[in-house]
Amino acid sequence: MKRILFAFVLCIPLLMSAILPSNQMNQTNSPFNVSREWNITSVLREYDSEGNWNPSERSIYYYNPLHTSAIDSIVVESWNVSTASWEEVAKTILTYDETYEYIIEGINYFNMMGMVFPYARHEADYDDSARLTNYRVYLYGFVNRNEMLVNQTMFQYNTGSEFEMFSYKTGLDRPMDEWEHSTFTYDAQGRIINETIETSVDSLNWDLNKRYTNQYHPNDNTTGQSFIEALAHLMPRSMILNDVSFVGMTSSITEEHWSGIDWVPDTIEDYAWDDDENLSEIILQYWLTDAWIPDSRTDYFYDTNGNNSQQIDSYWDDGSWYHSRRLTFNWNNTTENCNDVQEMQTVKLHVFPNPFTSSTVFKTDEKSITDISVFNLRGQLVRKLNSNNKHEVYWDGKNSKGKEVATGLYFIRAKHNKQSSSVKVLKVK
Repeated sequence: MKRILFAFVLCIPLLMSAILPSNQMNQTNSPFNVSREWNITSVLREYDSEGNWNPSERSIYYYNPLHTSAIDSIVVESWNVSTASWEEVAKTILTYDETYEYIIEGINYFNMMGMVFPYARHEADYDDSARLTNYRVYLYGFVNRNEMLVNQTMFQYNTGSEFEMFSYKTGLDRPMDEWEHSTFTYDAQGRIINETIETSVDSLNWDLNKRYTNQYHPNDNTTGQSFIEALAHLMPRSMILNDVSFVGMTSSITEEHWSGIDWVPDTIEDYAWDDDENLSEIILQYWLTDAWIPDSRTDYFYDTNGNNSQQIDSYWDDGSWYHSRRLTFNWNNTTENCNDVQEMQTVKLHVFPNPFTSSTVFKTDEKSITDISVFNLRGQLVRKLNSNNKHEVYWDGKNSKGKEVATGLYFIRAKHNKQSSSVKVLKVK
């Protein structure tokens, strides 16, 4: 797919069409600033209607209280026109490795009239060099809740920073039916110049399918190694959270399909950059007979800190551009001392059951817990639990006033001497 490694749409109506991503990869720069100095807190999606912007969806990001640059969860809300209010429709919970650098699991949940249940789970594997090696996506059955593998992407690393990519997909009502194999050519910097995709129904007999050709801005300094490192960080995030993550400064991406005789152009994306080397515009055109025809455009705007503050999508019709969608991004400044956090994060805290309906139990590998607290997504203290210096603590799902807490995500923080740990728990109906 364009601009991004892979993406998943959390919006309920688009779930089934988005659950099997395409296999195309590219290297472009990001309006999503992933600096540790700034955290994205929310994204507002609005759609144009006769010149007026109408709210549609809002995504709210929450961060780990100890590792303040690590997204713990994202809540998606939909605008209810009748009540003029936001209603939660989906959420995602992330799990990281011990360093909190790499996502190893993400679970997507639906919220239907207060009933929260999982619909997809993502898993990522890494090798000893912290390279992404395997990415899997599972869907949960709506009736029996069993997991079904629907997509798997595997990376085979060769000499230096060169690699190949294999992917297979399965439909929701049929066995595994499509394989894809991507091979790449590189320039002297190790950047991907061409990607050729073959498809197969049995992983033995392959047919040419698509080809992508990348060109780069003169100021681009991406290397093959930096791309491999970014892939491990950004692909899981892009897949699970549906945010746009880029690497490098692309100037154009051309997509072609194999006709059986020759490569035939399909689309081209042209990228424009401002004087600060921020992505400012992407224009997509499609090939019609013998000419490129404008199709869509995305304009990017930035705040004084260099963070992407707004994105406006437009479509081409009868010789003019018309707005279709606007995204507004909000950011918070944050500081993090990673060394101090990692030294403090030594208490092993386990929760069962999780998710839970009425009560759950927290356990540690230590002989006792001196302090255990429950926080909501806003960081507000819900309840302090009495551990009685035991290594197992029971929570009845109630707040400090004895009232049952609402369904949703909560953070549990345990302390033992100068050590600390936190985990996420989900209360469901």
